[in-house]
Amino acid sequence: TTRYLFLDDYVDRGYFSAEMVLYILAAQVRYPDQITMLRGNHESRDQTAKVDSGTYLEVKTLYGADIYNELMKCFDHLPPCCVLDVKGQRFFCVHGGISKDFPTIEKLAKYNRFNKDDANLKGSGCRGLCWADPSSSLSTKDPQPKVRSYNFKGAKITGEAGDKKIYGEPNFKKSPRGSGIYTFNEKALHWFLRQNKILTVFRGHEQKPGFEIYGPGPNSAGIPAIVTVFSAPNYCDQSLAEGGVVVVGNSSFEVKTYSFRLHPVYTTARHATDPFRKHTLMEDYMMWLNEKDANLLRSVSLTHLRGLPEARTFISIMNKNRARQASLADLADSTSDWQFLQCMLLEALRLSDNPKVQAYRRKIIKVSKESAWSNNYAYMAD
Repeated sequence: TTRYLFLDDYVDRGYFSAEMVLYILAAQVRYPDQITMLRGNHESRDQTAKVDSGTYLEVKTLYGADIYNELMKCFDHLPPCCVLDVKGQRFFCVHGGISKDFPTIEKLAKYNRFNKDDANLKGSGCRGLCWADPSSSLSTKDPQPKVRSYNFKGAKITGEAGDKKIYGEPNFKKSPRGSGIYTFNEKALHWFLRQNKILTVFRGHEQKPGFEIYGPGPNSAGIPAIVTVFSAPNYCDQSLAEGGVVVVGNSSFEVKTYSFRLHPVYTTARHATDPFRKHTLMEDYMMWLNEKDANLLRSVSLTHLRGLPEARTFISIMNKNRARQASLADLADSTSDWQFLQCMLLEALRLSDNPKVQAYRRKIIKVSKESAWSNNYAYMAD
């Protein structure tokens, strides 16, 4: 039986925040022994209320303020971290990283996180675990290695933790992310791993092209001290990077990546909030045109697309159940965002015989061979 551990940030990561978190919550209710959800820095009122994230407006518009408040209460109860034990080999799983306030797993286990500060991720409790980052001094000689599988059978922790003073300043530095947030260096990390008999730390929090693997930790098997896994492909529909996942078996773990797919077509246009409305409108329009008549899409000109008679029909369909009415002007605004639309155009126009489209695609493929951030372009060009 496969078990799933989620490292948080279920919202504020693009479209469908409400659907994403409600789906995972439903899965946990249905399969309580197979689904584990941790808490991240975005599972908080402060982060979800920001206008640029849109989660508060999205949930409030779709389901009402009461549902949003209940969702926040649910977030308050999510654990910030856990220990994954595989036949005696232990892995520390957390959204951000280690915290200078919790040098041992035992102290973490005894901590009462149900208080006002931790509910809002303030103070010195869960905030550090949800917001921390490895410092730039940590070894990442090959963050995207071709070999991503590690055998931990029989692995042993090497060396002693040493003086507890190591787990403090100056090995924790104030982070530019905000007050009460710190970065940690290799000395602090290795002290934590040795002290708690942990092989490695699995964490998220930082946007990476799927994952980032750091240098080996204090163990006999060369297991990396920390692995950052970023599971959102095409992050916020802008980065075009792959998503990552760590698959842990009985004696080894492997880091894998996967590509994104276009969003499903919603003729009811449930993207009701301003941060989501502009970008999704042209995407839905192109997909609707593709289903209606693929030949209509065989043009490089976005101005041509929005000038089609079908545009009015599309807008009227979208507005039937739309909380906020869309207009042709919204569609025109949507077509101005080339950074967002370039990947959608490549997908929608993949069957085009227009020479300009093919030339643009070849250019993007060339870029993809030089950057891990652009691996998805190869998928779109297939």
